Amino acid sequence: MDFYDYYDTNYISLVKGEGKRPLTKIEVLDQNEHILYDITDDVVVDSDSLSITYAQGVQGKISFDIVNIDNKYDIGEDSPFWFNNKLKFYKGIEDAATGNRYWFSKGVYVTTDVHTNDVIISVDAVDKFGLLTSDTGAACFETTAEVYAGYSIQDFFTDVLAQDKGNGTPTDPKTPIIDFNTRDITIGEEIASTSGSYVGDIFIDVANSVRCRIYYNNFGRLVVQKTDSDFSYSTKAPIWVFNDETDKEFISFDLDYNFSDVKNRITVWGEDFDGKPYVTTIVDDNPKSPVRVSKVGYRVENTVEDMFGYNQSNVNSFAKMYLQMKTIVGLSVSASCTTIPNLNVEDVVEIHSKKHNINGERFLISGINYNGSEMKLSLTNVDYLPQYEELQK
Repeated sequence: MDFYDYYDTNYISLVKGEGKRPLTKIEVLDQNEHILYDITDDVVVDSDSLSITYAQGVQGKISFDIVNIDNKYDIGEDSPFWFNNKLKFYKGIEDAATGNRYWFSKGVYVTTDVHTNDVIISVDAVDKFGLLTSDTGAACFETTAEVYAGYSIQDFFTDVLAQDKGNGTPTDPKTPIIDFNTRDITIGEEIASTSGSYVGDIFIDVANSVRCRIYYNNFGRLVVQKTDSDFSYSTKAPIWVFNDETDKEFISFDLDYNFSDVKNRITVWGEDFDGKPYVTTIVDDNPKSPVRVSKVGYRVENTVEDMFGYNQSNVNSFAKMYLQMKTIVGLSVSASCTTIPNLNVEDVVEIHSKKHNINGERFLISGINYNGSEMKLSLTNVDYLPQYEELQK
């Protein structure tokens, strides 16, 4: 029996046991993202990879090799890997004893590169946000474009995605998911894009300014999601618990700090309709963080403008969000485990490791990489996330 985007105690036992087999499924979708057909049987075994990284915009990337049997995948306008065609990607596991399979959606993807070598075709793709960026070269502004003040966030994202791509189809047939507390906020000032910039650039700027995460979810829908004002993950329940002494699914735990990307101080500015400026400088000196200001000194991020910074509260909130995001990306450790396909970026896991003196500490997943039967997690200790001890105005 096949189960989709669902797990139970049998699934948990299967993951923690030895009688499981990792699976991948790839489906070809039409322009409206209805399933056309499954190409999994032609994909070269263990050739597929999936990488998902915590980011604004594009988060997911896939690659795989496929056998071009009877020339049915010849590259051309009828190929499933041609411009703007979409692929649905799943990861799963199978119970060798019962044949039960658990599938988890991992996004909808569009091709960026195709390489042919005799009968093997190699495909690289990114998640649907790539249709709005230079990843695919689509949604580029020919001339200067303007977004006028007074547009609501809901209407802005919905209307842009509904625009005709030039071939009679919308930029995205799926309506976006806009956070309830954000959808009625109006754009406070005119936003102008330059020639050669992309729709995705404006999307990210607007989402940042209203303190929202923006990305495509596992089901291929754009999400604009409000984040907590203090970005506290400390109360989020762990979706999985690892113990390196007792759990078969846990393989290794490595410390891997990216010092160059770590920031602990940022200045943000904005202004209201009358030109009155608002400025704040946020400094993180969390006593539990190994990169706190009092320990390593200032690690300064470039000054950032908040397009919605027409009052002090907005500027303060944006600064907290931006510093939080830089910390999640820059301060991480890695753990390797067998395939656990229900895990997603921004889930929290709990880790027990005597070897590393870690006893039930909570980690935020900031990245997931699948390679064969293993997956590697990038993790940020929740206790290391910024605490805003100093706020300068």
